[in-house]
Amino acid sequence: MRNLIVGATLLVTIAGCGEASTPTSTGPANTPGATPNDAASVNCPGSGGPSGGSLTGLGATIGQFRHAQPQDSAYTSEFGATIAGGPNNGLHELSARCSAGGVIVSVDQNLSRPMSEAQVKTSITSLAIAPADAQFQSEKTPGACAILFYKSASIASDPGANDTAGTFLVELQNPASVAGWDPSHVVSLIYDLDESGGC
Repeated sequence: MRNLIVGATLLVTIAGCGEASTPTSTGPANTPGATPNDAASVNCPGSGGPSGGSLTGLGATIGQFRHAQPQDSAYTSEFGATIAGGPNNGLHELSARCSAGGVIVSVDQNLSRPMSEAQVKTSITSLAIAPADAQFQSEKTPGACAILFYKSASIASDPGANDTAGTFLVELQNPASVAGWDPSHVVSLIYDLDESGGC
């Protein structure tokens, strides 16, 4: 009997090895070759770090990002001005996370005033974190947010970004006081090379 159970288990294991799995997400898979694992990201250094490359937002080296956005000397992952008034009163405009190698892999952008989802989509590149050549690919609304997937040739070709596919996501968030997803009231965005994000 024991040999029969072991044999049946082995047969099931062998049969399952060649089968392709069906993705459960409607968005693209994690970017190959990048440093997309948010769990491995670190606080950005307050000085030094790499400064090459052409990007100044997501995927940029910390030196390039710091050159484009003023960095808080006390809180080194905070960038930009402090917002006065509105839903993000008192917060920095930007919070960033770096890879261990000093590349910007995730940026939270707090808006000074609410925008609609449509406004975000039409102004995504003027918000200065996504590259100018970012092209919308798809969207999903898994819960209390919307996740937009983009592709950028600039990210794909920039050696500092180390993201040969050039894909990233932008998560649109409502204020905490809003239940569910309201596309008319976006107050913050999360740009991420890690495409496994969810609400």
